[in-house]
Amino acid sequence: MSTYQARSAQLRQTVRQLLAELKGVSLQLVPYPRSNAKLVEYRKEIQVIRDFEAETTRLRNIDPNPYYEIVFNCKDHVKIGGEITDSNFAVDIAIGTPGEFV
Repeated sequence: MSTYQARSAQLRQTVRQLLAELKGVSLQLVPYPRSNAKLVEYRKEIQVIRDFEAETTRLRNIDPNPYYEIVFNCKDHVKIGGEITDSNFAVDIAIGTPGEFV
C-alpha cells in the first residue's frame, strides 16, 4: 500500500472513530467512509456535534447555578409561530421562575 493510501485509510478510520465516540455508539454502527462524499458528510456531522456541545457549554457557563432549566431539542425542522426557521436547535427556557432576571 502506498503512503498516500495508508494516510487516507488512517484518516478515514480516525474520522469514523471520532464520530462514533461523539455519538456514543459502537464503531460497528458507523460504516467505513469509502467515498470522499461520505467522509465529508462525517466531518460535517462531527462539526455540528462539536458546535452544539460548545454552545451548550457556553450557555451553561453563563450562570453556573441557574434557577431555571434550559432544555435543548435537536430537530430537523423547527417551527416558531407556524413558520419553519433556519435553525436546527430549539431551546425551551422556563419563564416566571425565581432568578429569571438576575
